[in-house]
Amino acid sequence: MLNKNLREEAINNLKRQQKEYEQQNNNLIKDAEKLFEVRIVFKSTIDESWDFVNSFRNKPADLDTELKAIKVETKKFANLVDNLELEIEKANIASGGTAASGVAAGVGVAAFGPTAAMAIATTFGTASTGTAIATLSGAAATNAALAWLGGGALVAGGGGTAAGSALLGLAGPIGWAIGGGALVTAGLLKSGKNKKIAEQANSEAAKIRKYVTVIKGTRKEIGEIASTSFTTKELLSTMLIHCKSFQGDYKQLSTEEKQRLGALVNNIKAGTELLNRTVGANA
Repeated sequence: MLNKNLREEAINNLKRQQKEYEQQNNNLIKDAEKLFEVRIVFKSTIDESWDFVNSFRNKPADLDTELKAIKVETKKFANLVDNLELEIEKANIASGGTAASGVAAGVGVAAFGPTAAMAIATTFGTASTGTAIATLSGAAATNAALAWLGGGALVAGGGGTAAGSALLGLAGPIGWAIGGGALVTAGLLKSGKNKKIAEQANSEAAKIRKYVTVIKGTRKEIGEIASTSFTTKELLSTMLIHCKSFQGDYKQLSTEEKQRLGALVNNIKAGTELLNRTVGANA
């Protein structure tokens, strides 16, 4: 049959791209979960360090002001997690416990467990309205998801709507990525001539490759945030141990001790910034 080999080669290529796309999406979820786990431990270290510094008597006014600002930033992460837990609980109650996270990642997906839902929401942030992505649904969720990654925000070199669509792929079908090679093949085989089928398959494979590139760039940034967060947490823990021998009156501290305490505060502040950093925030 004319162009039969061309058709088969194109369809096989499409299947390979689809498989890679699905694997990268799965890995993205795992990466987000790992980051979330690091952040939960990191927040405990930040809270412990903040409590220690705040316990000092006779703190100067500027230090007290800085501590209050840090607490506000820390609460952002805690409040987001608390709100997500409430939304997931509501979804489970409404569905008799089967929803898991029906509003996961703001794309109306019930396939994610609660941890994955919170991981994705804390990784990608909130909609411009201030509403947590994971609490949105329908068109509002779609628009918000596209907005997160639109305008070249990703380290992959941008992507705009295509980048947003790649993330929405976590929710289900995008283009030809339907979760089954047989479905893809069947859909193409209905369309007619071999050459046309091959062209369609190659075109869709090219689209999926773009999405894969964006997802890989996103995964790289998630990994960098996780690595930096872990390193900062370890440094913060070490600094806290060294400072715990200080007496509790700021006025009685030596110049060197005050400097070390100031360095601890600076690292607490850096920690809160990392805690709330979302993918694409620094692009």
